[in-house]
Amino acid sequence: MDEALLARLAAPLAPNGPDGSGTHRDGPVGLAHALLAARENAIAGPHGSSRGSWIAGDIRIDAQRELRDALAAAGAVLPGDATDEALVLAAWHAWGESAVVRLRGDFSFALWDPAQCALLCARDAFGVRPLYYADLGGVFVCSNVLAAVRAHPAV
Repeated sequence: MDEALLARLAAPLAPNGPDGSGTHRDGPVGLAHALLAARENAIAGPHGSSRGSWIAGDIRIDAQRELRDALAAAGAVLPGDATDEALVLAAWHAWGESAVVRLRGDFSFALWDPAQCALLCARDAFGVRPLYYADLGGVFVCSNVLAAVRAHPAV
């Protein structure tokens, strides 16, 4: 992922995330995040896990007690103050793609796992958080902001 291209794709996120931003590049993959701090412990991403996976998105997880219990039963150890992003990353490591069906709340995200060379893009079942994408044959672009997808020169 070219740094200049990632910056171009991230630029349209800025008006929606005035409270911080960040990017992460890993080979052919680039993630960008802009934060609108709607909760106390929110921090700008992208967010990484200790297992090398990364996530960027707009995520609010409900039914956290049930999810934490299921994760604990699967062997995951999480701190009490784990962020919504950390919960989704732990769910990915516990259950892979099927983690999405266990998530309750409003979310859209892109999750990159370099160890599995896997990209998971998902949104909540009701589409409360949008997820736009363009599959350009060898290039995949997604965002919850349409202008970010349209910022790619091939779109």
